[in-house]
Amino acid sequence: MRIKKLFVISLVCISSLHSIEVEQKILSKEIKDLPWFTGPLLAPSAHTVPAGSVNFEPYLYLTGYTGTYESDWSTKSLPLFWTYSFQFPVQTGITSWMDCLVSPIFYVDQSQGQNAWAMGDTTIGVGFQLCRESKYIPCIKLGFRETFPTGKYQHLDPKKFQTEAGGNGTFDTTIGLIFGKFVPISGIHYLNTRLVLALDIFTKVHVEGYNAYGGDSETKGTYYPPVTLTTNLGLEYSITQKWAFALDVVFICAPHSHFKGKAGRDPQVGSPFGSGTTPDKKTLAVGPSAQLSFAPAIEYNWSQYWGVIAGAWFTAVGKNTPSFQSGVIAINYFK
Repeated sequence: MRIKKLFVISLVCISSLHSIEVEQKILSKEIKDLPWFTGPLLAPSAHTVPAGSVNFEPYLYLTGYTGTYESDWSTKSLPLFWTYSFQFPVQTGITSWMDCLVSPIFYVDQSQGQNAWAMGDTTIGVGFQLCRESKYIPCIKLGFRETFPTGKYQHLDPKKFQTEAGGNGTFDTTIGLIFGKFVPISGIHYLNTRLVLALDIFTKVHVEGYNAYGGDSETKGTYYPPVTLTTNLGLEYSITQKWAFALDVVFICAPHSHFKGKAGRDPQVGSPFGSGTTPDKKTLAVGPSAQLSFAPAIEYNWSQYWGVIAGAWFTAVGKNTPSFQSGVIAINYFK
C-alpha cells in the first residue's frame, strides 16, 4: 500500500483542488478576455477560494503499477496491479484569506485475478493567503493538511494480493507552500505557472499480520515512515479562451524508513510490491527513495465556472519507488 501513499498523498496538490477560477475572478478585473483554465492536472492554485464560494472537482484515476525502481535505479517488473481511484475534494472559502478542504477517496483494485474495493484515508486541510499576486510579485499560499487513517491497512487476506487495502495506518501532516504567477505571452495566449513545495510528516504505524507495508502472518511491530519532500512545477498555456495545454513535473524524495519488531519469515509475502519498493528482508524498511514523474494534459472550459481536464501521469525514473502509468480525468465546478 505504500504504492498508494506515494500516488495519492505524495504532494499537497493531490489532496487539493485546482481552483484556477479563483485567479480568473481576481485577474479578470485587470485583464480583458482572460482565458479560462481548469488545471494543471496536479498542482493546486496559489489563491484561496473567496469567502462563501465552493470549488468541487471530482477525479478519476486509472493507474497501472508495473513494477519498481531498484536501489541502483534499474527497473524490476512485477505482476500488474490496477487501481481505480475516485477522489471527491470540496474546497470552501471561509474568509478573504482562508479556505478549507475535505477530500475523501475510494479505490477499486485488481491484481492476479483478485479484486476488491476499499475506502482510502481522508484528508482535511486549511489554506492561508500570504501574498496576493501583482505585476511583479507572485501569489503565495500556505497550506496545512491532515490525512486521517480511515482506510484498512492490516489484517489483510494474503490471497487478495493487497487489493482490499485502502489506507496507510498513519496520520500524515502536510505543510506546503504554493507559488503562482500569471504571465501574458501575446493576445489570448497566457502562461499560468505554479510551484509547490510540500513536506509530509507521518506518525509511526503499528503493523500486525499481512499489511500494507509487506509482511506475513507472523509480522508484528512498528513501521516508521520517512519524511517526504515533494516539488511540483505546474504549467498551463492557453491556446484559445476555452482550450489549453498543461504539464506537471513532479519530483519526490525521502530518506530511508525504519521498522522495529518481528518482520516475519518473508516480509514480501502477500504483497505484489513488498513494502512498496524493495524492502530489507529482515527489517521491512525501505532505503532512500527518489522519483521523477510527468503529467501532460489538455483542458476544455465551457465557462470560467465549468471545465474538464484529462491527461496522463507516469514515472520517468526512480529509486526504491514504484513505477506506474495513469490516466486521469477531472471535472471542475466553481460557484
